[in-house]
Amino acid sequence: MRFVILPIVCLLIVVISGCTAPINIPTGPGDETPGPGNESGITSQITDIAKQMLLENLVNSGKVVGIAAPATTAFRRGDTGAFAFGIRNDDEEEDQTFYVHVYIASVSGTLSSLEELAEGVSDWITYVNRVNIAAGETAVKDLVIKIPVNAQKGIYAFRIAVCKGNEGDTLDCHAPDSKAGYIDSSENLYGAESFAIEIIV
Repeated sequence: MRFVILPIVCLLIVVISGCTAPINIPTGPGDETPGPGNESGITSQITDIAKQMLLENLVNSGKVVGIAAPATTAFRRGDTGAFAFGIRNDDEEEDQTFYVHVYIASVSGTLSSLEELAEGVSDWITYVNRVNIAAGETAVKDLVIKIPVNAQKGIYAFRIAVCKGNEGDTLDCHAPDSKAGYIDSSENLYGAESFAIEIIV
């Protein structure tokens, strides 16, 4: 009986393995600023299924900007996390260029003032800040956060703002975030999303 069961189990493993296939996510043509690529040492990463769900949500919900990330993700000092954001070009006639600005919008816990942290925290994040998208298409891009070993514990809330416009407008692209010094949104703001991280140790 043992000699019969073993081949059957092995066969099941082979069949199940052969049914697994990677999900390909469209990333949009002609990006002029490179993404983070294959970052080494990633300790927290969203799945391909989460990316696929983001893509489908943008296509089906009418939203133009989205992010595949938990509302708040816990990190330790020295960790590296990989999320993804998506942009849908709602212009069915023309290709469009979009500019992305990810910035810290607020802090909480025992953290010092946002103004003191903003410049240093911006260096933690790697992402594509210019995305070319064909008419009616959607692009999904990586966003990588590398936490320094000397980072302060607390909650950091981030905003992803996406604008249409000239390249010089990239850092001026923002949503209304009063704590970050933005009372109103950029005139060419296309859409925005939020996410947060909590550094626990």
